[in-house]
Amino acid sequence: MRLGISVSRTMLRAVGVARGRVVWAAQRPRDDGDPLADALLALAAERPRGARTARVALASDCCQVKILTELRGVSPAQLRRAVALRPARWFLQNGGPLVTAGAPLAHRRLVIAAAESALLCEIGEGVAAAGLRLDGIVPATLGMAALLPGGVHARYDGTGTDVLEIARGSLVAARRSAGGTGIAHPEPDVHHVPGLADEGAAYFEAYAAAVGRVPLRLAMPGSGVERQRRTRRMLWWSLTVALVLWLAAGTLLWLRAGRAATAARASVDAIAPAVDRAVALQRDIGRADELLALVATARLARSHDAALLAVLTKVLPDSVYLLALRRAPTGAVTLVGYAPSAAQVVAWLSTTPGVKDPALQGPVTRERGGGNGRERFVVAFQWRPEARVP
Repeated sequence: MRLGISVSRTMLRAVGVARGRVVWAAQRPRDDGDPLADALLALAAERPRGARTARVALASDCCQVKILTELRGVSPAQLRRAVALRPARWFLQNGGPLVTAGAPLAHRRLVIAAAESALLCEIGEGVAAAGLRLDGIVPATLGMAALLPGGVHARYDGTGTDVLEIARGSLVAARRSAGGTGIAHPEPDVHHVPGLADEGAAYFEAYAAAVGRVPLRLAMPGSGVERQRRTRRMLWWSLTVALVLWLAAGTLLWLRAGRAATAARASVDAIAPAVDRAVALQRDIGRADELLALVATARLARSHDAALLAVLTKVLPDSVYLLALRRAPTGAVTLVGYAPSAAQVVAWLSTTPGVKDPALQGPVTRERGGGNGRERFVVAFQWRPEARVP
């Protein structure tokens, strides 16, 4: 909930607005000897719970508003500084210092406002004493102009008449005259305040302060409101700079990543032929290794019986008959046969290359037949095929 407070020379009014509708309203007359801060404190003490923010609108008898047109060659910021340096040139001054503010409008117009600094200080003290956060001090004229439809509007507040001319949603002219004017008073629905019936017109300034969008705010230099505005402005500036830097860093990182990817693709394309040749060579080497392994397997698996028979045929004479020859995978060879002398067979084998450790196995039997006796033998030895026969 936000409070809207209207301050004039004779009356204080306040409304509590929640979701665009008035839920609380109060007013308090002002006496000449009654301090404004105490009056604001007494008025805000009646507010409903949950209201912690207030925006104050200064009526036309407390705040002067002027609209400057046809600004050529002068920026709004320069004109605001000129008004702040010499406020007496633009506004009536009753001896006390003035606080000024300005904001640009559409069609090269500038709205400027001024109020007494003592009045602003009292408002700040009263709102702070009430435990509220001051959201800003604005001219009531600009707050009402933000809610009124286009046309010429006149509003009599008991001491004078405010005449507002609004075109295309923007304030074109504002003036105040003592007493009434020739302009008819607006219809009741123009100053309609949601939540209030007959008294809506009286609280329209306070309601406009709470919900209206005002382009400028008045604040004493060095005041809490001004510090808050500077803090918020600095915060937004810092966030904007941080966002810009973050976007710049992201863009730079994206560009660097793209450049690195392009360079990597170029390098890969440059070495692609060499890589293809290396892969092909590796594939050929693998095939050669497979072929060599196949040859080695075949060599180990081939039979060495022919070589063994050749050695035995060469070493043993024709008087030796072989009945059986057995060769184990381990290289152990067993010979069974007949010879004039079994011991002579062992002697012949002992001098034969490739034959290791020949020895007789079992008893030697002598058999007779045809007038010649022969010995039956069983000889065992190790055959080493790697020992080549000359």
